Amino acid sequence: MFIIVSFLSAIIILIITFYVYLTWNFHYWRERNVPGPKPKPLFGTFPSTITGKRNFFYDVDEIYRNFKGKTKFAGVFMIRKPYLFVLDPELCKEILINKFKHFQINLSTQWIRKISEGKGGGYNNITTILALPIMARS
Repeated sequence: MFIIVSFLSAIIILIITFYVYLTWNFHYWRERNVPGPKPKPLFGTFPSTITGKRNFFYDVDEIYRNFKGKTKFAGVFMIRKPYLFVLDPELCKEILINKFKHFQINLSTQWIRKISEGKGGGYNNITTILALPIMARS
């Protein structure tokens, strides 16, 4: 009987510890008064993406539509990690041009780094390719 109670207690403690681990950062945006959708344990703000029910960009579009016009940015979570989701084009421009040194590590730069490493062409080649359509309009 003692072994069963000890075993059940250990399992309950493990479950509680795992839950606390998954939700530990979920107060991050609330403490900073940043609005955003409520995250779910194990899934963060993108549960449909994690479960494979729909593409990541549908979740992003849903968050954008829910917060567009209400705020310039929203706080989201990818599983446990907090990310700032910028909704306002002017704020995005300000961040990418004037405040870039404070926001160098973000999803966009990580994706560009992965693309450039995969192609073997280097960062300058990929930024040139990505900038060509923008430059060609003038």
